Amino acid sequence: MIIIHIVDAGTWEKNKGKPQYFGDTLKSQGFIHCCLPEQVDEVLKNWFPGREDLIFLEIETDKLTAPLEFENLEGGEERFPHVYGPINNEAINSWYPSWKN
Repeated sequence: MIIIHIVDAGTWEKNKGKPQYFGDTLKSQGFIHCCLPEQVDEVLKNWFPGREDLIFLEIETDKLTAPLEFENLEGGEERFPHVYGPINNEAINSWYPSWKN
């Protein structure tokens, strides 16, 4: 299964090519936020309005070494993938400088 992690370009530039990607919320929230491809447009609208400095990481869940949970921590019905640990570089299939609808 493919999941998407949205990150600002500066953070990605500092981290790409390293053995593990720790994201910007692993330390503070205990997991890395992700979404399904069909959730990206809504996530962009709600959490990143007007942002043009974003990178989209395509992650293959079968290659993840960290636990993956689907949950909604804000009480809604839609569940989102959360990675509870660093994302190993082998699980990142590719990255895009813009979202491919």
